[in-house]
Amino acid sequence: MKRCVLFVSITLAVLLAVQGAATAQGEPSSFFDIGLDFLNKGQYDQAISAFTKVIEQNPTNADAYYNRAFCYDAKGRYNEAISDYTKSIALKPKEWDAYYNRGLAYFNIREYDKAIADYNKAVELNPGHAGAYLNRGLAYDKKGSFNKAIADYSTAIGLNPNSSNYYTSRGAAYHNAGRGEKAMQDYNKALELNPQDPDAYYNRGIAYNDRGEYDKAIADYSRAITINPKDWEALYNRGISYYNNGRWDNALSDLTKAVMLSPQSVGIYNYRGLVYEELGQYEQAIADYTRAIAVDPKNGYAYTNRGTVYHNKGLYELALQDLTKSLEINPTVAATWFTKGLACEGAGRIAEAREAYRNCIKYAPQDPYNSEYLDKARQRLQALK
Repeated sequence: MKRCVLFVSITLAVLLAVQGAATAQGEPSSFFDIGLDFLNKGQYDQAISAFTKVIEQNPTNADAYYNRAFCYDAKGRYNEAISDYTKSIALKPKEWDAYYNRGLAYFNIREYDKAIADYNKAVELNPGHAGAYLNRGLAYDKKGSFNKAIADYSTAIGLNPNSSNYYTSRGAAYHNAGRGEKAMQDYNKALELNPQDPDAYYNRGIAYNDRGEYDKAIADYSRAITINPKDWEALYNRGISYYNNGRWDNALSDLTKAVMLSPQSVGIYNYRGLVYEELGQYEQAIADYTRAIAVDPKNGYAYTNRGTVYHNKGLYELALQDLTKSLEINPTVAATWFTKGLACEGAGRIAEAREAYRNCIKYAPQDPYNSEYLDKARQRLQALK
């Protein structure tokens, strides 16, 4: 009888790959074979019913718990999967794949420390399994432990040097650790191994964009989109590169396609709003920022962006409402304090404007994205004396 093993491949996101298989203990019940047949056909509800019957007949059948857990996992019922993997482990504590799969389930509910603990056990029991190192690396990535992630990805590459996904994953960790050249080397290696790897193109596009090489970024995102036309993240990021390159119409086209594919993504609305502002279409910009707020009422940047448009339209009280709300959410953003100062000036609230500029001066040195506002705030404060 078979035990199905879940595998994960990663870049900046989690991608489920194909099932593997291993042998397992025998079970006379025909329900077990029926369950496997349904499982292999992807009919998970029917498989769950069959494995449940096996467990009712024999509550000590570790493989029935394991395979039912696999089905729960495949349906996104992660807590139930964890429960069944745990029962399987209690009955057969030396089976590495149950720890491995439970680690994946823990990862999917963002229990990264528990996922790492399970991957540790899987590595202990099966030190030659590259996937365990790869997935532990992903969990470290999510915790911001990029050097540990890089070490695990490197071990995985040593065990399986021909997987483009492994290089793409390590490249992403290098990128997140601020080691851009190493990231670029890994993305190039991934594409040498697999010229049709959309994730390598996507991640290399991010690296190019961060380096200000927008045309190269656009070219890589375009390759990723050619491979997967429904990749909303590639469309979204290509739209950002078009925006950074001043190609407003192209940016608007990509962001509109992206939002159709992922209508709950706040960032798309924020960036499309910025594009509308550049095109002078302020009502459309306000509408997009309002949509972003509806999706995520705690998104301070959407309030800042909408408040900025209100300020530019001379609607100072509306601007102040949004900017004040944004600062309640993100009180250390220098750009928001500066814009609030301008709106206060427009509304004739000079004392409040001075206070806003002082806060901008206070926070600008701590905010690498908004340090440019330090001199601007000083100039406005001097002008109000």
